[in-house]
Amino acid sequence: MTEGHEQTPATPGVLVDPLRNRGVAFTPEEREALGLTGRLPSGVLTLDRQAQRAYQQLRVQDSDLAKNVYLEQLHDRNETLYFKVLAELLPIVYDPTVGEAIEKYSHEYRRPRGLFLSVDRPDDMEKAFATLQLGPEDVDLIVCSDAEEILGIGDWGVGGIQISVGKLAVYTAAAGIDPRRVVAVSLDAGTDRTSLLQDPLYLGNRHPRVRGAEYDAFIEKYLETASSTFPDALLHFEDFGPSNARRILEQYGGRYRIFNDDMQGTGAITLAAALSAVKVSGVRMRDQKLLVFGAGTAGTAGVGNFLHAVTILADACTKMRECCIGGTELNQDQIDAYVDRSLMLVTALSPVIGYDKASVIAHKADDEDTTLRVAAMASGCISAEDFDRIVDPAAMVGRT
Repeated sequence: MTEGHEQTPATPGVLVDPLRNRGVAFTPEEREALGLTGRLPSGVLTLDRQAQRAYQQLRVQDSDLAKNVYLEQLHDRNETLYFKVLAELLPIVYDPTVGEAIEKYSHEYRRPRGLFLSVDRPDDMEKAFATLQLGPEDVDLIVCSDAEEILGIGDWGVGGIQISVGKLAVYTAAAGIDPRRVVAVSLDAGTDRTSLLQDPLYLGNRHPRVRGAEYDAFIEKYLETASSTFPDALLHFEDFGPSNARRILEQYGGRYRIFNDDMQGTGAITLAAALSAVKVSGVRMRDQKLLVFGAGTAGTAGVGNFLHAVTILADACTKMRECCIGGTELNQDQIDAYVDRSLMLVTALSPVIGYDKASVIAHKADDEDTTLRVAAMASGCISAEDFDRIVDPAAMVGRT
């Protein structure tokens, strides 16, 4: 033993590598070949038996958050077993429990997973990707989030890495994507949530969210670096704010292989459901009235894509009636008066946030005790009669 240096027992690498570790499922022959002789109990359990034990351990956890923590610890130890168990437990690993895990990320922090890229250090991106030690053909999918619009809970800063990790888990459990060929990324642009900035344990950038030219340069740097490092990978954008989500997709969609789940994924699924319903009802899409409930990215941009697609399919941009005021035209002053309300409308008027065929007006109520009807009346740009027609739609798309 070197003087001044205390030697500690070594742990075989395979047992600390979650991608290779199979725990007590290793056979005696495998244990010998991997240098694990004497490092595991003698018994050999099949994957099914290991899953049975994991379920038992999971059941004694006293809250959904505790179950989420247990599963992430399993994820860190043995990915094969984790994905075996995961199929029945997606609500614990992803929506809705992942929201609570994101809120408490800095307090429940255990093992880093993925890449953490900072708007304050954009020149570190190449070095960060290089630490993965993967070749250009080794990655199929990268999920990133700037965490501005996490699920229904808003801006949670660096905790958004959990939504990237959780989404990749869904990809593997539901679609069979190889977990060795994916990367989760946090794009830390700061946060506007005061409670995080004042939290001494918060692990992200301690400044308000960066916007404008500096933010745009950060995103472009990420796209350039990720695409040049892994040219065959799909770049999945998750839980960006509505304005940035649409702008990034429109600006870079023709240059990079990017996909926005909230916009394109939600829009495609909603469109498929609506078109199937139309076939059953026998009523043309252009004659349907749909109410979109929720003014986040999925509502304004994702379902907005769906409405745009419906318009094209129906070839009826001047007759749009989805979630509308029966064709009533509003002037720009009336639209501007609506900006801080929580009612969402689509009308057949001039473009708003990027649509030239169907305009989406999203609003946030500043008084939690004010009903949508009262807020709409107070805005002065819709009558009680028109509002009542809106809230009696053929279907409601819930995105809140």
